[in-house]
Amino acid sequence: NAGCKEVVEWAAGGGKWDSAAGGWYKSMPTITGVSHEQGNLQDFQRLYFCSPPGDSFCGLPPCAGCSNPPCGDCFAGNQLFASHRPGCDGNDKGVGCVPPKTALGYKGQHWPTTVIHGSQEMHIFAIGDWGGMDGSLDPPEGRKTIVAYDWGRRPGPSVFPRSRWNKKHTVQFCDHKQLVECFNTRGQAPCTPECGYVAGVDDQPQLLVANAFKARAALVDPQYILNVGDNFYWGGIEKTCGSPMDQISYPTKHQFDQIFEGVYQGAGLTNKPWFSVLGNHDWGGFKFDNGWDQQISYTWASNRWVMPAPYYKTSVVYADQDFDVDYFFLDSNFIDAMPPEEDPNHNMCSRKNNKPSASCAAADGPESVDACPGWFASLWAEQKPWVTKLMGQSKANWQIVVTHFPLQT
Repeated sequence: NAGCKEVVEWAAGGGKWDSAAGGWYKSMPTITGVSHEQGNLQDFQRLYFCSPPGDSFCGLPPCAGCSNPPCGDCFAGNQLFASHRPGCDGNDKGVGCVPPKTALGYKGQHWPTTVIHGSQEMHIFAIGDWGGMDGSLDPPEGRKTIVAYDWGRRPGPSVFPRSRWNKKHTVQFCDHKQLVECFNTRGQAPCTPECGYVAGVDDQPQLLVANAFKARAALVDPQYILNVGDNFYWGGIEKTCGSPMDQISYPTKHQFDQIFEGVYQGAGLTNKPWFSVLGNHDWGGFKFDNGWDQQISYTWASNRWVMPAPYYKTSVVYADQDFDVDYFFLDSNFIDAMPPEEDPNHNMCSRKNNKPSASCAAADGPESVDACPGWFASLWAEQKPWVTKLMGQSKANWQIVVTHFPLQT
């Protein structure tokens, strides 16, 4: 912790009385259980381990001496567990109730069948590439804040500006840097007109879609949601893979609260299952070792998020209407797992953006940058016979495949 010693000592001394301290140390009550004014040296070390407000960070939490032990968790002594899905019987140890020991432990397994009663018209909602950026998070591990433009550091989802092209993607009208400039000026000069920035639309796309989603849900009451991934931008959960499967990290809770739980609620949506897969951005976008396994873990901390493995199946039975559906959820992200030297901005296996030591071996994921393309290719190769066999055996009226990247049959 030599890298954070000086700043932690300053914060616990005079820094906490600075006029700006309330903003810097806004997460103190959640993480330590005390205000920044009440925090001691160990409380500030805990803060700089869990959610450091600045460039300095602690690699380890305090061993003792914090206000609300145990000092190693990031929830004021009330660690958020994913050890048993809400609503499950305490004796139930199946896939629908308890997490696996490792992130791929349940791959290919059957999530418990959903039985839906009623003779009314039934509705399914589908959504994808919906996740915003959590600009209000102070990420751990020396990571940068998830902010793309000057005013993106605020609660709720902010936008990752993309380059803009014509419909056939043959002519680029506006690159990323130009569009960021439009966000910074909110469409005013020197914003490039070809970017087509529209205030009130471009600055809140996820919320506009979510509001339409919620309005429609209130009218038709969908039974469940199919989610095809890219749940968190830019690169999924801001935590290195390998967390215990029965625990939820501070970044995971923060990002789910800001991007999912705080957005998709209301009549027709609250408590409805979200059957989900990982998108390439959930693995890390241009790296592979972000907290994709924490999205799987969240399945057992939530009563509606469902992602027990990178690939799995489930069934839905419409008991009073005499039909059923078998769903097959696949991970198709091998498409963005290229040789490490190729296309670094769109390659999960990029040597440029992954650290030389990057590894998700502890989570059953790729063990190195060089092994990354082959690992994703193998994951896809094992899914093909799996889904082919099960679809051939299916007696359901409908068989539906859910995946992130569209695939050729």
